[in-house]
Amino acid sequence: MNKKSLFLVFFAFALWGVLPLYWDIFHGVNAIFILACRIFFATITTLIVLASKKRLPEVLTTLRDKSKMKFLVPSAIVITINWGLYIWAIIAGHVLDASLGYYMNPLVVFVAGVLVFRESCGKFEISALILAAAGVLLVTLQCGQFPLIALSHAFLFAGYGILKRFAAVDGLVSVTIETLLFAPFTILYFLFWPNTLSVLASFNYLQWAAIILSGAATAMPLILYSQGVNDLPFITVGFLQYISPTLMLVIGVLLMGQPFTTSDIISFGFIWAGLILFTYGMVLKERSAAKLQAQGENS
Repeated sequence: MNKKSLFLVFFAFALWGVLPLYWDIFHGVNAIFILACRIFFATITTLIVLASKKRLPEVLTTLRDKSKMKFLVPSAIVITINWGLYIWAIIAGHVLDASLGYYMNPLVVFVAGVLVFRESCGKFEISALILAAAGVLLVTLQCGQFPLIALSHAFLFAGYGILKRFAAVDGLVSVTIETLLFAPFTILYFLFWPNTLSVLASFNYLQWAAIILSGAATAMPLILYSQGVNDLPFITVGFLQYISPTLMLVIGVLLMGQPFTTSDIISFGFIWAGLILFTYGMVLKERSAAKLQAQGENS
């Protein structure tokens, strides 16, 4: 296993996991305004990175490719909604809902794989989905309302992954295009939203630094992930992706004062049990595939 790639992907998921602390700096600020800033500065950051690598022509080539853009345009819409919902969830104190959503994401992606890409479904995966569904039902019963934030995160990010798979475009290039498509709307928002100047005037030095670096905070984990993910086994990446929601959960409870009741523990417990079963099933599949490949090479 490539240790450098392992570190890059680990660090990417760790950065995604601590982002709640980053966005919580803007507690009380309009979430749409923060989203607009994130898109604007992410566009600038990714364009600078691509220019430094002399890869800007890839953006122009992709923009002219209708077969790719028919997936990148909806993926831009989906990820923008997901970013906006995530920022709002953190600012509004729903960190645990966001964490639950990202725990559920691998299972939702699996369902999408079965329904959209006709991938096989084994007994471990079915059991995992039943446990996850039980966890969602418990959350619904204990709260008295549908866990819309968590499920929205899970399904939006899964949908984003499906669209990206169909588009088959490099991660950094695709994110550049996705932010570039919405950059003109953010500029119009800054110009015509009546509170733009008053919000900017209310920022302290920390908030100014954070808003300017929001593009880097968006692009850096993606760049690290893109550089390392292709050199790692799928199962390893599967394990590493749980770093993000786990850090979000710990940060939400210990540092941001989010309540974590016995009912929460039980509900999350069902999700965790489902993930353990799901991951175990994936490990068995990976080992079986490797064994068959080895037998084929030796025959």
